Amino acid sequence: ITDAVADLTGAHNVVVWQTDHAARRLVRRAWRSDPSIGSVELPETVTFDEGGTGWVARHRAPLFVPDIRADDRIMAVQWALRHDLVGFSGVPLLAGEELVGVLTLNLKRGHVLGEDGQVLLSSFAAQAAVAIRNAEIFRQAASRGDRLRRVADLARSVSGALDLETVLSEVTAAAI
Repeated sequence: ITDAVADLTGAHNVVVWQTDHAARRLVRRAWRSDPSIGSVELPETVTFDEGGTGWVARHRAPLFVPDIRADDRIMAVQWALRHDLVGFSGVPLLAGEELVGVLTLNLKRGHVLGEDGQVLLSSFAAQAAVAIRNAEIFRQAASRGDRLRRVADLARSVSGALDLETVLSEVTAAAI
């Protein structure tokens, strides 16, 4: 996702933040930065009340800021300005009504997403949200499948054993 967005938009820094609903925060999961930027000096997590990223999550609405110096919602301003990243764009990743994350971009001075770019980014975000949600559903299903296989293996092992000590040993081993 980050590679495709960076290639499509020319953004020098792209981050996918995943939602942790229980903590009302976003966790930085994937990013792509231009080699000229070096390391990403952004926090690992932000709450829904922090920065432009949190604003996008809280309002479930896109935020396009052509000059971060003029907007007090933006965090990490000093880091961004050190790399001449003056533009910020953030869009919610919504799968239906569920907020699965936020996609953010930092743009170099003079590089602004026009209306067409904003529409493209929002459209891409909608598709990315569905892909992220589907990947999570697949991960959960695979995890349940693994647990069911272990239970079935234990049931076969226990049903084939006649010795109580063997049965208890098998159950204990499966529980660990």
